[in-house]
Amino acid sequence: MTSSNLAPDPSAQLVVIQAAAHPYCFACSGSNPMGLALRYSVAPDRSVSASFIGNCALESYPGVLHGGLVATLLDGAMTNCLFAQGLRAMTAELKVRYHDPVLSTEELQVRGPDV
Repeated sequence: MTSSNLAPDPSAQLVVIQAAAHPYCFACSGSNPMGLALRYSVAPDRSVSASFIGNCALESYPGVLHGGLVATLLDGAMTNCLFAQGLRAMTAELKVRYHDPVLSTEELQVRGPDV
């Protein structure tokens, strides 16, 4: 099999498109000194995930991560999942229904499934 017959590497696509499409992204760019610098990795099922631990500066209520930041984490996972598939996109609308508070100091696994 020649390289022209191989599907593009999702991890490589993620890195290339992430750097080109939004180099100073608050969620995932290491170049933004005020950002979260999330490092997404691509799983064999083509989903992406990143670890995140908040702190008290990111709270809304004591011990609770701000809902806007939770939405940012979800948005970043969704966008990076598309990047891993070679797609560039921006969020036009994001509706989040919160069922439970997210604790500000627990480690989170943020995951964007391949759909």
